Amino acid sequence: MRVLHLDSGPTLQGGQIQVIRLIEGLERLRVDQVVLARGELQRKLGAGPFDLATVFAQSAKADVIHAHDARSHTWAALLGRGRPVVVARRVAFPIKGGILSRLKYAQVDRYLAVSEAVKKKLLESGVAEQRITVVSDGIDPPEVEPIWNLPEAAPRVAILDSADPLKRTAAALEACRQAGLEAVVDRNLERALDQADFFLYLPEMEGFGSAILAAAIRKVPVVAAAVGGIPEVIVDAETGLLTDGSVQQAAEALRRLANDSNLARGIADRAFSLVTSCFSSDIMVDRTAEVYRSLLAS
Repeated sequence: MRVLHLDSGPTLQGGQIQVIRLIEGLERLRVDQVVLARGELQRKLGAGPFDLATVFAQSAKADVIHAHDARSHTWAALLGRGRPVVVARRVAFPIKGGILSRLKYAQVDRYLAVSEAVKKKLLESGVAEQRITVVSDGIDPPEVEPIWNLPEAAPRVAILDSADPLKRTAAALEACRQAGLEAVVDRNLERALDQADFFLYLPEMEGFGSAILAAAIRKVPVVAAAVGGIPEVIVDAETGLLTDGSVQQAAEALRRLANDSNLARGIADRAFSLVTSCFSSDIMVDRTAEVYRSLLAS
C-alpha cells in the first residue's frame, strides 16, 4: 500500500502536528508513504514540494491519496480519479453550497472527521454517513506520568498566542486579568504549558481541540469554551471546566481552580487517564490505516 499525503499549510499548527504523528505511526506499520508539503512541515519531514507537477506525478503512483487541508483537498479531488481519496476534516463549519464546492466534496471516498461535532456538520451538509469516519487527534503519552501540584506562588495560565480571531486570545488575556492570574502567552503552546499551571482556551469554534490533549498529557487543568468538539474531551468538573466562552465565566472558572487544589488535581488526573486511554497517537494511526485498508478492499 502506497499512501500519498498532501498538506499545503505554511506553518506548523495542530493539523500539521497530527500529520507528523500519523506518518511516524504508519512507518512503524511499514506503510509505503510519500509526503508533499509546504513551509515548516516540508522542512520538518524533508518532504517533497507541494506543486502541481509533483502532485500530479505522485498521484499517478499512489494507491491512496490523503489530503490533510482544504487546498490539498481540492488538488486530490482533481487528480485522484481512479484511486481512493481520503480527506481530513478538522473544522466544524458547514460545507459551502456552491456548485464547485459540491463537486469538490463529491469526489471524496472517505472523510476523516476529527470529532462527532465535525461529523454532524458534514451530515448536515449532505455527506452520506457511510463516507464519514470519526478519527480523533492523537498524542503520545510521556515516559513518566506527571504530577500536578498547586504552586506556592499564584498559578500561571497558559494561553495560545494566535493571530486567528476565532481563537480569541484577547478574551483569554482579559479573563486572566480579571481572575488576578499571570498569563503565559506563546505561539508555541507546548512551551507555554510547560511553564503554566492551568490552560485557558476560549475559541469561538473548534473542530476538536488538539491543544487540550497537549494540556491533559501534561496534567495541566483546562478551562475551555463548550464549542465544537471540545465537550467530547472536556466533561465539566470531571476532565476540565467548561464555560460559555465569556470572559466573566472564564475568570470565575480560573478562580475556582486556583482556590480548590483538590478539584484541580482531580481534573488533571482524570483528563490524563482519558487522553492516554482514548486519544493516543497509536489509536489515531490504527483507525486511519483501517480506513485505507477498507477502501482498497472495496
